[in-house]
Amino acid sequence: MPTTPPTRNWPASGLEACPGCPACGAEARSVWFTGLPDRLYGCAPGLWTFKRCARCDSAYLDPRPTRETIADAYREYYTHVPPSAPASAPLGRAAGLRRALRHGYLNRRFGLSLEGATPLGPVLVPLVPGLAARQRRWARLPRPHDRASLLDVGAGSGRAVAHFRSLGWDASGIDIDGLAVAAARASGLPVLEGEITSLAGSDRFDAVTMSHSIEHLHDPGQALAAAFRLLKPGGVLELLTPNAGSLGRRVYGRDWLGLDPPRHLVVISPRGVTLALRRAGFEKIRFHRPDRPPGWYFRASEALRRGQPWTEGARPRLPERAVLLFSRCSSRALPKLGEELSVTAAKPASSRC
Repeated sequence: MPTTPPTRNWPASGLEACPGCPACGAEARSVWFTGLPDRLYGCAPGLWTFKRCARCDSAYLDPRPTRETIADAYREYYTHVPPSAPASAPLGRAAGLRRALRHGYLNRRFGLSLEGATPLGPVLVPLVPGLAARQRRWARLPRPHDRASLLDVGAGSGRAVAHFRSLGWDASGIDIDGLAVAAARASGLPVLEGEITSLAGSDRFDAVTMSHSIEHLHDPGQALAAAFRLLKPGGVLELLTPNAGSLGRRVYGRDWLGLDPPRHLVVISPRGVTLALRRAGFEKIRFHRPDRPPGWYFRASEALRRGQPWTEGARPRLPERAVLLFSRCSSRALPKLGEELSVTAAKPASSRC
């Protein structure tokens, strides 16, 4: 992927001011980073400034692209590629074995009833580094009994929707990127184009997931309020997003992968996401150990620091490797220092919208 950004500027008519923190609403702030180009996909012109909220330590772009022009920042993006195989496509031998192992592990570990499982799953999956960790998130959501309903916000090309459906969920998605939605529909997946705020009704879903989507939204507070409205009483919201308070951000600064301007309009802190969730009405807010290992962020950020393609990664220097080792060892006890925030929250069981 390109690392050299365009030299032209973002059109002034396509910019808007962001006077307050999108996470907590506070107006007091300071300059966090300035003069940041699009170094990940190289398709968005302009140089960008992040402001840092004095109340919650979240960061946000000001000025930022408008809703009408933000699509120009996604002309090159990973979600425009359909999932590797349609949801109904037959699996190859190796993929079928992986699914059987995974289903066996999930059935035993989380009480699911997935078909095609092998009893070897609970034995072999924990022995493979990282494989069991990738299944942790399913323990945070309600069990998909009787085709429980799930909405994936920021579904992109529908990869997560397909995966949730394979686990027994009645899963659908929504995304603002028309090209990504077209890729999802080409695979036969139920993904709508638009924002979650455009969905009507209430008490519709048992779970709402927002995996690396809230940082792309102009008004995260409205999105969380819509998720609250759409959840059934007792329903669960799962949110994954880059962490403004991570160790990697402190080490790499303006080279940290999680910035990604101008697609990331806000980079939320642990305090910021807590305030935003409480303001939307959620309770039982819990931070979990991130699923993605911190080494992925460190290697990509090191490549950016060296001016190399971030997708290829680079071995961190000795001081950064020491911080990385601490991050790996402390991720369970100190999840708020992880490269990503992994958060769940619940709609009160007695709530009515």
